[in-house]
Amino acid sequence: MKRINILRSFMLGWTIVACISCSDFFEPNNDTILRGDDYMKENSELYSGFLGIVTKMQAIGDKAIYLTDTRAELLEPTTNTPGELYSLYSYDDDLSGNSYADPAKYYDVIISCNDFMQKAKAYKDAHETSVNEEHYRGLISSALRVKTWIYLTLGKIYGQAAWIDDPLHSFVDFSNFEIKNLDGILDACENLLSTGFDGVNGTYNMDWRGWLDPTGTDSEVTSIYEYWNMMVPEYFVLQAEISLWKGNYVNTVNVLLKEMNRVFAQNRGKQSLTKYMRSGSYGGGYGGWFSTSSPQSTITESVITYNYQYNQKNSLLRHFDTGGEYMLRASLAGVNRFKDTGYNPPKDENVEFTSDNRSKTFKEIVKDVEYSVQKYRGMGSKAGHTVAHDDTQIYIYHTADLYFMLVEALNNLGKYEIVDVLMNDGFYLTYGAQAKVTDNQVWKNAGFTNDWGKDLTEEGSYRTYEDRGIRGVLGLGKRDMWREGNDKTDLEIKKHNDLEILKEALLEFPCEGKTYPIMLRIAKRWNDYSIISQFVGEKYVDPAKRAEVESKIEGGAYFVPWDLSETASSH
Repeated sequence: MKRINILRSFMLGWTIVACISCSDFFEPNNDTILRGDDYMKENSELYSGFLGIVTKMQAIGDKAIYLTDTRAELLEPTTNTPGELYSLYSYDDDLSGNSYADPAKYYDVIISCNDFMQKAKAYKDAHETSVNEEHYRGLISSALRVKTWIYLTLGKIYGQAAWIDDPLHSFVDFSNFEIKNLDGILDACENLLSTGFDGVNGTYNMDWRGWLDPTGTDSEVTSIYEYWNMMVPEYFVLQAEISLWKGNYVNTVNVLLKEMNRVFAQNRGKQSLTKYMRSGSYGGGYGGWFSTSSPQSTITESVITYNYQYNQKNSLLRHFDTGGEYMLRASLAGVNRFKDTGYNPPKDENVEFTSDNRSKTFKEIVKDVEYSVQKYRGMGSKAGHTVAHDDTQIYIYHTADLYFMLVEALNNLGKYEIVDVLMNDGFYLTYGAQAKVTDNQVWKNAGFTNDWGKDLTEEGSYRTYEDRGIRGVLGLGKRDMWREGNDKTDLEIKKHNDLEILKEALLEFPCEGKTYPIMLRIAKRWNDYSIISQFVGEKYVDPAKRAEVESKIEGGAYFVPWDLSETASSH
């Protein structure tokens, strides 16, 4: 079939050999995007044009990690660290010309999305009878969601962004556009997802497998299609995160549970892990997801993939691996949290150190002195994965993101029993194998279904693997999550639990570019930025430097400083 032949090579290698007129557009490491008005010359290019956006996503996949974890609680410099990274670590006020801090490549993705949508519409309007309307909606919606995700990322890192809706073909002076703060970005993103473009909002998906292999007979397409369907965050997870940042906790819970319940119901009785659920061998498999040859479908919501054979690389191993340039390592304070029985309670209270599978993130270089980051190498089984083959996937959202957003929202709704259970042993181990979720009014009223447990459902089928909680699935002891009582006010309980959720997040998301935004969101909620400084400050051995950084954070310097009035996009 023509569409399979046209895109099979791109599907396997993110490159298109059939599109000569725009071949440079699909090269991963170039600065060219949708130049001119004639790149959509046939229907196939409506599809391949969108995939060009993904090459721009590949270029920024690792960027958030350096911009957040270096300023957060974990990463610190080595003797090889360049000045630009050291400036981020040191919370320097002036980052002018700093290539790591420069947001231009984020805007390249945004402008690519705008350009694609405009050209796709023009092409559709000129070829109404030949364009598949369902696919058109899926492609436009996907571009909207990529744009939303990029703006959310900009807001969390920089606290501001130039809002651009225009298709552009030349260098962009950001000062010509409205500069929105974080709250303004959240509002604009929510509006973008709901109002969309050309009558299409952010709720539609492009079924790449259905298009490439409608008969289901092409084994090559069938075996890899799911990775295509994972390249863009879905509507529900973007809406959940936006709602969480805005304090709309009811909506956060509703949109997460609607999707999680739906997915869980599809996996009753199957001898496999359930997508999005912390169950079965989830805990034992932690780490392999980041260095295996393909994304783990059962934990992946969205992921940026790479293939070095097609010149698709990120720079994670170059920065982290001792066999590379080794520019960033893990702080002792960050590493020690994993084995600290007070910070990370073990199952056995009598042990000296906590054993946590997530500590595989680090490799001991000098005992009790120096640890490198091996999260993206050596934890899994990817053959030949070296610095020269730095093509490990970077997860945008995965199972843990959903659980952590859910417990944070539930905590701030006062659903303390559920929060305690999901954080610790999970429904099954807490209530027993015969318990039905819907027999518990607390859970039923919150929107949970029997598919979180193991007992027979109303439909007569059961779950092979059931929810075992954030910590329970890892075989860890219970974190101290407060419930009602103990002479604590509602606000005291909420803040205490928020801090416990944050402490757990520092163990769950090392070197994923996610811990600093979580710290920021919780600190913003309580108007207490010492929540950030107390964790970040621990990694600075020099007392004077620690005091300086803590003072800056508490004084409002929690965003990466970048003057958009003097900046232009590299586009």
